[in-house]
Amino acid sequence: MALASRGGSSPPPAILLKEVYMPRCSECKKFVSLDENEPEVNDVDIDEEGHITATVRIVNVCAECGEELTEAELVIESDFDLTTIEHTKECTAPEITIDEGVCERITRSEGKGRAAKKFYGAMLTCKVYCTYCEASQDVEIQDDIQASAMETLS
Repeated sequence: MALASRGGSSPPPAILLKEVYMPRCSECKKFVSLDENEPEVNDVDIDEEGHITATVRIVNVCAECGEELTEAELVIESDFDLTTIEHTKECTAPEITIDEGVCERITRSEGKGRAAKKFYGAMLTCKVYCTYCEASQDVEIQDDIQASAMETLS
């Protein structure tokens, strides 16, 4: 039985799947499964219009030795309605700032079976508050990236 010609020089799909979903660990010298490290929040900021920007690094490590294998730096953006903060009557000069809060890893999948796409991301729960009267409100922002789009480190 003759094999159909695929044309071009791209490797067969089975090899592509191993590169994307089962990275090779340079320490263990084999294909390994991944563990997810806690996200690292590098920066969280809010401007005077309520636009929130956060930079978060997510890393997947070797499940056997802990070597960093893939990473992504997410720039998470969201708009916050500043009028939702209830200032006290004594607050004459509201100045809004943001605290980093808690950051958690999130994962999701799209599709089913072998064609399913895996996404890794981060959800950041921040506290937006007035430095003058200390009125505050919690806000959650999140973003993710497809696993195959993450940068390979080893």
